[in-house]
Amino acid sequence: MSVGVKYSVQTGEFTGEQLEEEGAGGCDALLMVSIMRDGKHAHDGPMSVRYFSVDGTYGKPLEETPQIPNTELFTIMTMIAKDLSEDESLPDWQRDTARRTFEEVRARVTNPLGSL
Repeated sequence: MSVGVKYSVQTGEFTGEQLEEEGAGGCDALLMVSIMRDGKHAHDGPMSVRYFSVDGTYGKPLEETPQIPNTELFTIMTMIAKDLSEDESLPDWQRDTARRTFEEVRARVTNPLGSL
């Protein structure tokens, strides 16, 4: 037997009651990151990280929906960088790296054609 996380994702139309069932939830789109560790703790061994996404409206990965390709994924990753920059549990160098990443993206979005 293995200890870990079991997950299942369904797309379609759901009633409010279905979304309130124990262990259920709902959203417009989902981004999931799967982490496989080689060792008991992330800090003592390598890990493999993969992600997948699904847009509930179209039943396809976010990057295959009619929006501008990967725009939502880019926005999500930028928001994660901002959150990490404020996470006091991280060492200074990691928060600083996340802050600089967020600021670089914000500067380019604000002034995409200008020089930085």
